[in-house]
Amino acid sequence: MDEGGTDGINFIIQKDETMAIRYRILCLIFLYWMIFFTNQKSKNDYIEFLKFIYNELPNSIPITYDLAYWMNKPGNKEEAKKLYQKYIQLNPEHHHAKMRLDLIELEENRQ
Repeated sequence: MDEGGTDGINFIIQKDETMAIRYRILCLIFLYWMIFFTNQKSKNDYIEFLKFIYNELPNSIPITYDLAYWMNKPGNKEEAKKLYQKYIQLNPEHHHAKMRLDLIELEENRQ
C-alpha cells in the first residue's frame, strides 16, 4: 500500500487513533490561524478557540501548553498556572513549562 496521500491518512487513523486526533488538532489550528491572520481576529478570539478545543480534548499536550501560554497575561495568571501544572503532569520533562510556572509563582510571592 502507498502510505502517501489519503491512503496514508487512513492508514494512520486505523493504526493509531491518538495520531489521528493529533492530526485533526493540527488541521484545526492551521485552519484557524489562516482565518485569524486573514480576517485580523483578536488574540481573545484565538484564546476562545483554544478553550473550545481544550474543552473537547483536555488531555491534549499541545493544546494545554498553547492555552497556558496565551492565558499567561495579567488577569489570567491563576488560570495559566493551573494549565501549566496540568501540562507538566502530561509532559513532566518540558523544562520551558516548568520555567514559566516558576515565573508565575515567583510573581505571586513578590506581591
